Amino acid sequence: MIVSKVEVWKVVVPCKPDTINSPGIEDSLQRHDPSLKSFDQGHKWIIRLHADSGHAGVGETGRSEDEAPVQACAKAVLGLSLKNLSFNRLPLPSNDATYAFEVALLDLMGKILQIPVHQLLGGKVRDLVPVDYWMGRCTTEDTARRAGRARESGFHGIKIKCTADDPVY
Repeated sequence: MIVSKVEVWKVVVPCKPDTINSPGIEDSLQRHDPSLKSFDQGHKWIIRLHADSGHAGVGETGRSEDEAPVQACAKAVLGLSLKNLSFNRLPLPSNDATYAFEVALLDLMGKILQIPVHQLLGGKVRDLVPVDYWMGRCTTEDTARRAGRARESGFHGIKIKCTADDPVY
C-alpha cells in the first residue's frame, strides 16, 4: 500500500457573524499574514491523501499557512509506503504543515485498518470532549453580550482573544 495521490485545496472558512472582533478593532489574529483585517479572512489548506487501496485520509492546516510547506509535505508523502510506517518518525519535512499531513496519514491508516484513529494513538480516553465558546477581541459591552449568548447556548467556558493592552479585568 502506498500513497498514490495527494489532493490539496485552499479554502476560506467564514466564521459566524458577530463572533470575531468588535467593530473598530482590526486585529487579524494571524501570525502568517498580519495584513488580514479579520481572522476568518485567512485561508486553510485541506489535504486528502489517497492510497492505492482506494482509501482516503483527510487533514487540515491552521489559517493562513504558506503554500510552500504544504507542497513540500505533499511531495514527501506521494509514493510513501504505508507498510511498516512509523508515526514516531514520519518522513515529513519539519514545517508548519507537518501536523496536517500527520492527521491525514493517521486518518488514512485508520480507514485502511477499519479502526478509529484513537486506537492508533493509544486508545480512547473519554466519551465526550468539552468545548468552550470562542470570541475575538471585543469591547466590554460586546464581551458581556457574547458571554450571555454563550451561557444561553449551554457553554460553560469562554476563550477570549486579547492583548496585554486590552482592558481585561
